Amino acid sequence: MKNKIMLMIISTLILGAVSLSYADFRYYAWTYQFITMLPGKAELEFYTRMDQPDLSKPDTAKWKRQIEIEVGLTNRWDFSLYLVDSYKATDGKTKFDEVKLRTRYKLAAKDRFFVDPLLYVEYKIQADRSYPDKWETKLILAKDIGDLNIAFNIIPEEYYKTGTKEKDWKVAYASGLSYPLINDVLRLGVEVKGDLKDDKHLLGPTISFKGKNIWSAVGFVFGLNNKSDNLQVQTIIGLLF
Repeated sequence: MKNKIMLMIISTLILGAVSLSYADFRYYAWTYQFITMLPGKAELEFYTRMDQPDLSKPDTAKWKRQIEIEVGLTNRWDFSLYLVDSYKATDGKTKFDEVKLRTRYKLAAKDRFFVDPLLYVEYKIQADRSYPDKWETKLILAKDIGDLNIAFNIIPEEYYKTGTKEKDWKVAYASGLSYPLINDVLRLGVEVKGDLKDDKHLLGPTISFKGKNIWSAVGFVFGLNNKSDNLQVQTIIGLLF
């Protein structure tokens, strides 16, 4: 397990350091800032996530991978397609989970209001068609104060009740602070995320890198109470083309 986590980190650092020019990129591993893909541009993104409910029991680890194709439609609107699979250490099997369709729209031009608002809508098509499809939405609020970025996401989303195919709604959240360390090429941040319905809350650091046509972010969050996972790790690598 430790070797897999270290491989994720090393891969992200190497790819992030390939070029030191400028391109759009995510500051955070989970939290979204006020950003959409540039019009006429496209990007390929690779996500790897590991959730470890109990660090003393390696077989509780759950892995999820996503490949995203993102296209900019206008200065304020973009669209993405995701392919998602998962792996559980308990059974050692990888399975294809879902296809996701996502769109983001800036509700106003940057700095029009005290905070910059963005709407995110995602439709999740389940690979197992005996399960109903799901929705996820995000209201993204962000603000740049000099070089400091502050972002807050409120996330109403559908989920399946334990052991059933019955859906319900919960409200999750993610929030972060990010500050550049090296000319905005390297940024260090902190994120807090959780689920208000189940009283799960996690906190930890995020680091991100920006290159000419590539960027990367890696985040670690640690559970703040006994209802939360002990550890979650996520890496994202973006390739602009």
